[in-house]
Amino acid sequence: MILSRSVFNVVVSGLVALIAAAIVPSPVSAASCRDGNLLLASPEVQGTLSLADLGGATWRLSRLGRNERVPEGVKVTAVFGDGRVSGSGGCNRYSAAVVETDPQGFSIGPAASTKMACPDPAGEFEDRYFSALQAANRFGFLLGDLVLHYGKGNARDTMMFEREVPR
Repeated sequence: MILSRSVFNVVVSGLVALIAAAIVPSPVSAASCRDGNLLLASPEVQGTLSLADLGGATWRLSRLGRNERVPEGVKVTAVFGDGRVSGSGGCNRYSAAVVETDPQGFSIGPAASTKMACPDPAGEFEDRYFSALQAANRFGFLLGDLVLHYGKGNARDTMMFEREVPR
């Protein structure tokens, strides 16, 4: 089979385009790459968060502070709704008032909790969780996980929560 010159050029151009598409990554709509680094393409705000975005889910604590995982066998949860946050501190049930101060900002009042004697590591971890929770004042999301920011100035840290999937 003999191809005409124009058909040959079309076929070659198509092959070049396919090869180029396979080699060169396509740009990301919200970001772009330069020298292997991801760059923000637009600072446009896509929307604002409110405490209502936290409702309807049970959030399970996965990390307290930068590196501390929840001890094995300890389950710490937070449920937001109706102006309150409640859940399990790892041993005791708790509930506290929560007030939205601005988009992504809030304050949490003192927690009321049951007073069961808790063996360590649950008891000691629960005390630190309650202190961090009361100091929490900002929230956001990272890859679907809830992030609560707590502390002030250079002493700021985060708590990470995963959405608990009902069984």
